[in-house]
Amino acid sequence: EKAVQLDPGFARAYAGLALTEEYLGRTEAASEHWEIALSGLSTLTERGQLRTLGTYYLVSQQDYDKALDSFGRLVERYPADNVAHNNLAVAAFYAMDFDRALEVGSEVASRFPTHSTIGANLALYAMYASQFDTAADAARRVIDFDPENAYANFVVAETQAVAGDLTAAEATYQEMTGFGQFARSVAAEGLADLALYQGDVSTALAILDAAIEAEMSQAALNTVALKQVMRVDAYLLSGDEEQAIAAANAALDIERNDPAVLVPVAITFIQLGEFERAQSIIDTLSEGFSKSRRAYAAALRAQMASAQGDSETAISVASAAIELA
Repeated sequence: EKAVQLDPGFARAYAGLALTEEYLGRTEAASEHWEIALSGLSTLTERGQLRTLGTYYLVSQQDYDKALDSFGRLVERYPADNVAHNNLAVAAFYAMDFDRALEVGSEVASRFPTHSTIGANLALYAMYASQFDTAADAARRVIDFDPENAYANFVVAETQAVAGDLTAAEATYQEMTGFGQFARSVAAEGLADLALYQGDVSTALAILDAAIEAEMSQAALNTVALKQVMRVDAYLLSGDEEQAIAAANAALDIERNDPAVLVPVAITFIQLGEFERAQSIIDTLSEGFSKSRRAYAAALRAQMASAQGDSETAISVASAAIELA
């Protein structure tokens, strides 16, 4: 914000501001600042253009093919650029190519062993590749020099849970509640997840409701929407379909673009027979060029056909979804 006050035409500063707002869940403000950043691409060097476009495709548009292309070109042209290598790994991660993400992430982490973001990302790649010991080791190395890193602590908690030590996982998440805003948000989701896993719906809802109230005051709307999705799960677990629908509506009132919100809400609508509402979300995901979003839409279409008793269509559409994904 200070940078763009001093230089209103600084496109890279607007891109950084937009990315920060994305992480804080302020998607509407982020969209406005992405637009300004993209309008100033011609003022940037080739390196600045590729960095900006790659991040925009990755975070804002979820167009992972274009993100991989942008960061691949960036790595090729500027092989010493640590951000380029890191973001290439992140793009592979979002494209669900966890082995490639781990390979690229390991290489860049070896070059920059005390870079907390790169190290925490490596821990995430390993965890999603089901290499839990590797993930925990990478996360703890980051925590040694950056004790309040949200992602590293998240990986520690999740690997503790996978190992069956729910008490340790809960303690890690409780410790995170004393860190910064983003870590507190992640910790609330982790604690609620542990409660739901153990069938304690009332505790999960209490944690989520308190977090939502706090984050609404911080305008962190995307993270609020994600917690509303968790409230949907909680109410479904307790058999309260009416409250589950209300929570799904609350999530959609806040966020109508992010697949992390749209997909689980659509699944809920399908499960509860709200097919028209599910179709509306499928139509939204089908728009644009993102293969990822269109694959989600096709998977939902298949699930809806199955729920309606049309197994032949379900198989056909699911096969197409697999090919697209």
